[in-house]
Amino acid sequence: MRGRGGFIGANVTPASAALNSAASGVWTVREAEAMRRAGTWPRAPIFGFGASLQLWLDASDASTLYDSTSGGALVAADGAVARWEDKSGNARHAKQATSDSRPQRKVGVFNGLDILRFDGSDDFLDSTDFLDLTSGQQITIVAAVKSAVTGVIQTIVSKYGKSSFSISSTADGWMWRLLDSNKVDFSGGTDEGGGVSRRLSDNTVSASGLTVLTVKAAAGSLSGATLYRNSSTIASSATASNAETLEDTSYAVTVGALRYTFNHTSGKYLQFFNGDIAEIIVYNSALSDADRNNVESYLMSKWGIT
Repeated sequence: MRGRGGFIGANVTPASAALNSAASGVWTVREAEAMRRAGTWPRAPIFGFGASLQLWLDASDASTLYDSTSGGALVAADGAVARWEDKSGNARHAKQATSDSRPQRKVGVFNGLDILRFDGSDDFLDSTDFLDLTSGQQITIVAAVKSAVTGVIQTIVSKYGKSSFSISSTADGWMWRLLDSNKVDFSGGTDEGGGVSRRLSDNTVSASGLTVLTVKAAAGSLSGATLYRNSSTIASSATASNAETLEDTSYAVTVGALRYTFNHTSGKYLQFFNGDIAEIIVYNSALSDADRNNVESYLMSKWGIT
């Protein structure tokens, strides 16, 4: 078991530049495990790089799970989630208007905490249009997930679409998936017309337990992307012939599926996630190794991942 660290109930006087602010006075610091037991995980990041936080979806926070896209009532155990509220403060809530395509809230699944369960058939949630990996854009996504199956291509998070079913230069955006080889894949359409850029992990991901996965990309090109599993690097070199600037797309960020607009009988989404999504944290910067480790350690400690 990972050490929890920290102090319970300690009073600390902050430095003048702490957490990128000139705050003064006394802060009350509570050790993370005590906060979890009390059911009061913070609604704002406890890290000093929070300005780049773009999206924070936390299934353990029951106050963010609603039965209507406009709000409505909080979702009870085993209920369908229509709205997963964004805790980043950017109001990029993930929503699903179709009742049959909503994931379920499952209570006390990992380390006594709740998750959202996606059925691998038609469940997904759409957020808003943000985080295009065009030239100069950076990204870090950290997610705690567990797949229920192996040997199936399934999407964790994507921002993808345009005119083609296939992954080619005519289909814009990016996708973060588990492949049928159970390896992690981060791919995207490019604007050079030469195919797709891809960053493929060297290692498979087990379906036996919750895993913290991270993708970090800089300068809008997957040739500089790195993949991590439970804080360890698992990425290989870019495998496609074209690893240049990624193409923009005007579609929303999607949780649990890949969007496309080609005339296909199954509709506009495919490669649905089959399993549990516990938490997703998205930044519009390529976090330093120290900051990335802080986020990953927070999730691993909170969700009981060793």
